[in-house]
Amino acid sequence: MAKTRTKVPEGTQILLWAQSAGRCQFRGCGEHLFQDHLTLKFAKFGELAHIIGASEAGPRGSKESEKYEIDPTNIIMLCSKHHTLIDKKEHVAAYTVDLLREMKAEHENRVRDLLDTKRNQTSVVVFTCPIKSQPVNIEDESVINAILPNYADAAAHAWHRISVQNFRYTDADWQSAKSDIDDEISQLHKKQKSGVKNHVSIFGVAPIPLLFYYGLRFSDTLPGEVFHARRAADGKSNFTWEDSAAAPVEYKLDTIAQKKGSKVLLIIALSDYLAEDKYSDLVDDEFSIYRITIDSPHPGFIKSKIHVKAFTDKFREALNLIQYENGKDCLIDIFAAIPAAIAIAAGRTIIPTKDPELFVYENVTREKIKL
Repeated sequence: MAKTRTKVPEGTQILLWAQSAGRCQFRGCGEHLFQDHLTLKFAKFGELAHIIGASEAGPRGSKESEKYEIDPTNIIMLCSKHHTLIDKKEHVAAYTVDLLREMKAEHENRVRDLLDTKRNQTSVVVFTCPIKSQPVNIEDESVINAILPNYADAAAHAWHRISVQNFRYTDADWQSAKSDIDDEISQLHKKQKSGVKNHVSIFGVAPIPLLFYYGLRFSDTLPGEVFHARRAADGKSNFTWEDSAAAPVEYKLDTIAQKKGSKVLLIIALSDYLAEDKYSDLVDDEFSIYRITIDSPHPGFIKSKIHVKAFTDKFREALNLIQYENGKDCLIDIFAAIPAAIAIAAGRTIIPTKDPELFVYENVTREKIKL
């Protein structure tokens, strides 16, 4: 008669759930074991899988099976898919005792490292708006990964979110989007004034004029960081920095035309060259023209947060120079080919009480939006 399997004690089960942080420990999986990703309903989906089989006749069973049957070091927390995989007769040889022990140790060490590292809270703000009628989505997981080692001060459903829908580039759409930004950032400022002095993590993908405005509403008075959106291999947005030790980027500020008068065009050519044929219809003979650029502009030039900081320094220099050479009452039009993070950071650099009036061109419609 076959031996009845000993039930894993409840205390041991709790320990295993805690050590796994409620995630599948199969290398590369990490699936949530307490919530269905499709329906978002909560339930216990994790399965206790034995490394050395629970019985000598079972997968990876040995003469030590009875000894380690309820030993927490011999049990790995898995999703049902990977539990089935490691125990399937045709695959069991690939998933040895040593390999499964490695997976379990890797996962538990990662959990321990993350939780033992001193971290600070950050208020997460996410802004999305369709671009050229294409919807924009920023995945919560990409935000959580980007802000490490900090952690969000609220669950994802309670983050500060500005989600513009059905954006058609009409005057009403611009005003409505700016109003949505005002409302949410006002809530953030109220929270800060109430004594919650959190760092702010800023995410955004939207038309360039709205990103400038978004950054402007934050200003640089709130301690925070702007995160750069790039495409990961799986096509999803990824906001982790590509290379924290990247070489500096040299931003160059040039004067293309200097005229007497109040009309100024500031070209920011970082993602594209923006030759004269791209902006000649935006100016007349009375415009002074300035340009911030880099050698070989291209969309992937930004790789580190130091590149964002260096740009804001150069942008501040440009605004000061323009005002000095053209007077405090000049009007600055901005025509830009830049990443989203640069647009947001530029907006944060603007000082409304000091800087001249600024307008930003939308490249799709060629219309000028006042900040």
